[in-house]
Amino acid sequence: MIRVCPTARINSTKPLIRMNSQAQSSKPPTGRSRPRRKSRCGSGAPPAGYSNTEALGHVLYTDYVFPFEIAAVILLVAIVAAIALTLRRRKDTRHQDPSQQVKARRAERVRLVSMPAEKER
Repeated sequence: MIRVCPTARINSTKPLIRMNSQAQSSKPPTGRSRPRRKSRCGSGAPPAGYSNTEALGHVLYTDYVFPFEIAAVILLVAIVAAIALTLRRRKDTRHQDPSQQVKARRAERVRLVSMPAEKER
């Protein structure tokens, strides 16, 4: 998980997260695969009232507005294409005509037949 420091300036030229490949101290290794990074935020605990969602929204709508809008347009085109593909007319599909169903009368649809009763044996 990558945490963004809430006190760091977002539009600064320095990266908010540094990843150094070389250890900065001359101490012998302690069994860790990579050296511990120092936090730019200080203690590491977020200040009171800090919202990760708010920080993400701020970065998304300030630094990444153009890519976000392009992704939105691509998704909108995909939705319209999916709807267009599912609603096309097919030749082999049978359709009902509701006006013909409303015009139907009982006399045209039902025929009463008189049959002699069968005798029991």
